[in-house]
Amino acid sequence: GFNARVRVDGGSFGLIREHAAIAGQSGDWDLYAAATNQTGQGWRSQSQQNIQFGSLNLGRSFGEDREVRLIVNGSNINQEIPGALTWSQFQANPRQDAPANYANDQGRNQRGLRASLRTTWRLSDSTVFEGAIYVLWKDLDHPIFQVIDQQSRNWGAFGRLDWQGEIGGMKADAFGGLWLRTGDMDSNFYVNVKGHRGAPRSRTLQNADAADLFAEGRLFVTDPLAVVGGGTWGRAGRDYE
Repeated sequence: GFNARVRVDGGSFGLIREHAAIAGQSGDWDLYAAATNQTGQGWRSQSQQNIQFGSLNLGRSFGEDREVRLIVNGSNINQEIPGALTWSQFQANPRQDAPANYANDQGRNQRGLRASLRTTWRLSDSTVFEGAIYVLWKDLDHPIFQVIDQQSRNWGAFGRLDWQGEIGGMKADAFGGLWLRTGDMDSNFYVNVKGHRGAPRSRTLQNADAADLFAEGRLFVTDPLAVVGGGTWGRAGRDYE
């Protein structure tokens, strides 16, 4: 069966939040999905917000310790920034915005999407594999002292194998795995002209990649005493243009 929830909240200074969610299970499938919308005027001027969130968690079971799961999260955030006040400005009117923030319509606007497809899979009574692939995208429009315009993309994969058993009649366990990841960001700065992009000030292309390989094992020579050995290797690359 499935359960649903709808909720509406309201508060001072124009705050309204609507939220809806559904969760349930049918056979080998399970699902959770939710969405939230929030708007508000804010206590000060130049502090409006308009925010949306969404999430999806969908799984399929193939028996004990065997499942595949898709997780997706998205966001859209638009916020004005009222700025800091001097002590004299605060005493005169604590609800006012900083003049420069209003003149340049300073704010933080960001869209993002995250997704992963992961699995936990028991290969035998003694061995379990866990792994995933994932992607992340973010778009930032951030008018402050300059307009910051950045778009980034990241993706990767990891896998890990866990084992429990015996060696020479002694209890033992071990794990090992690999994590690969890469990403890039295009970053542009512009003169802030009333919250809009003016003349370009800088453009950069930023790229990164990394890899880690790891393993560790334990041999219990007695119940409270184990001999532990392990190691890790990693590399990272950075490129800034």
